[in-house]
Amino acid sequence: MGCCRGDRSQPPEEVVLTLSDFNRLTSTAHPWQAGALGEVMSRGPLVLTGTSFRDADVRQWLHAARDQGKDVEQSVVATIARQGLGLSRQQFADVRAAVQQQWSAIGADSLLVQDHVDAAQLLREVPAFQEAGYQLPRARASAFYQRQIEGFGVLQERLTGKTKSKVNKWTTELLDNNAIIGNISVRLDPTKSEYELWHDDETGLTNMTIMDGILDCAVDSLSRIKAILGAADNPLGSFNLDTRFQVRIWLLDDVAAKKVATIYNTRGDKVNDSTAKYAYSETKEQEVARRLVNGSEHLGQDNIEVLSNSVSASSHKLTAFNTISRALETSWKGGPVTAADVEAQASWLISAWNSLVQVRPEFGKLSTPARQEQRKTNIASTAVAIYGLIGAMSTMYAEHVDPDVAFKALAADDGDDVFAWDNPIWSRAGVVTPTGTDSDSLGTRNSFPARRAATRVLQEIMGLRGDPVD
Repeated sequence: MGCCRGDRSQPPEEVVLTLSDFNRLTSTAHPWQAGALGEVMSRGPLVLTGTSFRDADVRQWLHAARDQGKDVEQSVVATIARQGLGLSRQQFADVRAAVQQQWSAIGADSLLVQDHVDAAQLLREVPAFQEAGYQLPRARASAFYQRQIEGFGVLQERLTGKTKSKVNKWTTELLDNNAIIGNISVRLDPTKSEYELWHDDETGLTNMTIMDGILDCAVDSLSRIKAILGAADNPLGSFNLDTRFQVRIWLLDDVAAKKVATIYNTRGDKVNDSTAKYAYSETKEQEVARRLVNGSEHLGQDNIEVLSNSVSASSHKLTAFNTISRALETSWKGGPVTAADVEAQASWLISAWNSLVQVRPEFGKLSTPARQEQRKTNIASTAVAIYGLIGAMSTMYAEHVDPDVAFKALAADDGDDVFAWDNPIWSRAGVVTPTGTDSDSLGTRNSFPARRAATRVLQEIMGLRGDPVD
């Protein structure tokens, strides 16, 4: 075959066969191709790669070769790659039986594979077919995988704490088929394994065939792999088992693996919680917090720190986004489920914050000198006070209390400020305590009991019915 120019006065770039030429070739009584196929089949199995059932000449020559060598019983196998047919995995499964029947009708077996690289691997296996103890790639892969599973629980430590929570979150997202796993890194110790790296000329890819060895998590990705295995084994059965993951294989001995693992897990700082949560909300409460901050004229990025988990003492900003988000995550009783819930509850909070600022302007935007003076005067902008306020606002929402009415109890009256550092109600509750050796220097505690106590104090001041506090 070749390419014929549009201008017939010019010679073709390559040889061009017309249909008549092709028909004369295939109608030859004893084509040399049939003889060549017969000669090959007399020596052993014939593997056809890169052909299709639509090649009428191949079907004809196979028939002729079999007729010429009736006394020779050798198998013919045609490899059919899904990638070459341009079919999806489901489509390929649907036509599997029909393809096999087509080839069996001309006395050939069909070996259906997924990718061209699978067919290339098959050709590499041919010389070993008749060796003693030879196992098919599927059997070897199954045995190899079983060794990984058997050693997995023994070699890796039990998951606890934050790691367990991270694995459970990934597993849940995998079951929902919306997880972002990133690269999976596994290690193969070259001193304890047998493998081969080879180049596939057709795809241009470098491939690895592992004959013996164990892929472990000495470098990284234990949590990711456990999450994937957990999703695959989950009785819910919603995880798409055809999901593909990017895998990096490190060829490292034990010493080098420890070095890489250390670099992976210690160099570079992760994004702080304020930045991460403001950029993307993993829970409905985080989304409510984001909408509150973005929607309130008194908050926003110019009054809420979104790049750090804390606020500098010299800053004009009220608090960090993570403080508002964590307060809503732990104290908010709205229980948003749907997008409509998030919208309605965020709108209520925006309106309630407006009511708060009408009574206590320091919960809105202040100049830098005014904010610094406020920090010296009262605890309004401390994290524990923000937690307490949002806890009290949660009670207002649950009990249908009007914020305009409730917040009036927080108004400063003739120099009597409920949020003042020297208000004994805060020290009795364990919210305000002396710092260092100087008994005149006060600071706030931000522990869970202190947050609960701040919520209880504000609920009592505003006449709200709160939950019992231990």
